[in-house]
Amino acid sequence: MNEENGEITFKDFFRQNQMHKVFEKFILNFYKIHLSKENYHVYAPKINWHIEENAKKIWGDFFDIADSPGDRRTDIVVENESLGLQMIFDAKYYQQTFVDAYMSSGDKRIRVSHLNQLRGYLIDSEFGGKKIGALLYPMVNDDFGRGIVHAIEGAPIIVKTINLNDNWKNIERDLLDFVCHIESSAQK
Repeated sequence: MNEENGEITFKDFFRQNQMHKVFEKFILNFYKIHLSKENYHVYAPKINWHIEENAKKIWGDFFDIADSPGDRRTDIVVENESLGLQMIFDAKYYQQTFVDAYMSSGDKRIRVSHLNQLRGYLIDSEFGGKKIGALLYPMVNDDFGRGIVHAIEGAPIIVKTINLNDNWKNIERDLLDFVCHIESSAQK
């Protein structure tokens, strides 16, 4: 709404390729509203790069040293301090959850770049407790109901789909149960 002239403009999220932002903010705000502020801290922090302390000494004679490769902002971080657990969620909004494996059509896989991005967040997070990552996709044609875990040592990543066509109570229960299941697994 333009307050000066009273005109109303509607954003066209589909044609402007902005649905990924809507999906990301939906998940972030859902957890901010539905998880107890006494037990959880829900936010979207930057994850700093760990830059070599001796970079100038090692590389400086031959190369200019960059201060930082750039900002890395997470989509959603849910921390449960009482459990010493940090959950880093990366919301991905794509028409297809899977892609063909390299040089092997028909062999469907999660995008390795998504796993690598989240793994980098988990490795570089300065949280002192246990860290678990999750890639969250809207359900398109593949339903990962409970989620699929990639048990990468030191950086486990769960891939989960969310059925946004379901009724609200089921979506709400699915998202809340997801956090509960991660917490239960982390305590083993």
